[in-house]
Amino acid sequence: MREKKLYQVQTAHSPQWYATTIENVPEALIASEYVHPDSVSVYRKLFSSVPRGSKPIQGDVLVQMFGKEAYSRERITITPIFNQNGWNIRSIGTSTDITKQKQIEELYRRQIIEINAMDVENLIAKGRLNLTANRIESNITKLPCAVYCAEDISCDDFFARLQSSVLPAPDFQLAVHPFSREALIHQYHDGNLTLIIEYPRQIASHASIWVQTQCKLFDSPDTEDIICFICSYDITPQKTAQQMISAVVRMDYGYLALLDCRTNTYTMNANGSADRSRPSARQTTKAMWCDTPGHI
Repeated sequence: MREKKLYQVQTAHSPQWYATTIENVPEALIASEYVHPDSVSVYRKLFSSVPRGSKPIQGDVLVQMFGKEAYSRERITITPIFNQNGWNIRSIGTSTDITKQKQIEELYRRQIIEINAMDVENLIAKGRLNLTANRIESNITKLPCAVYCAEDISCDDFFARLQSSVLPAPDFQLAVHPFSREALIHQYHDGNLTLIIEYPRQIASHASIWVQTQCKLFDSPDTEDIICFICSYDITPQKTAQQMISAVVRMDYGYLALLDCRTNTYTMNANGSADRSRPSARQTTKAMWCDTPGHI
């Protein structure tokens, strides 16, 4: 270390100008652009800190891998070696590519920021579930129709309560299956990291609402546990509108007029059973009987 020399073995992470011995470390590596400009201060500190202590020193830096133009994130560990008199005679350095880990950490951090900032009008509840540890790490209720969650409730208990609130629907046969910890873990291992499920739910007043639940699955950067960010929304108005449109489409009608009172126009459509002697299948014109926008 006193001579500022680096003796290295050849690996895939070697600098582009590979040499067995590098003089004037770390300045030679910095000058060669092996170290990204944003990591220069951290890199210098790693080497300047070695003689001052007996413990290994770590730092995360951006470096340019051998034969590649892109920089990768590496964790460098420098372990000093001392002689019998306590003098630091040399150090052993190792580096580990942590690019993927850093990407996971960034995605996880962004998801936490996103879910914390989420506050739309129809949000029922949002939370963070540790599926591996079977533990609810956070839960925020926004509307009274949310599934009740005590502080000490487990993920299994939460999903059991959620399943019990799901109502049967003719066009939704598989609503309850994704709502279990085991099912979500299985989805994660299959590579399905985002699930969006719509289903009817019974609420405390014995009424029913339509709910959309979104589950996003992540690796915890710290523990590698499987984490589920879950949000539920009240989509009853949208679902009701869809059902009304679906009912109209199935009706045996000759002509269907869709009114837009804001623009004072209507669109006329004919289905397959329409009288062909009538006007064309699609006709748009001014509605003479809709003079006041917003009123019919």
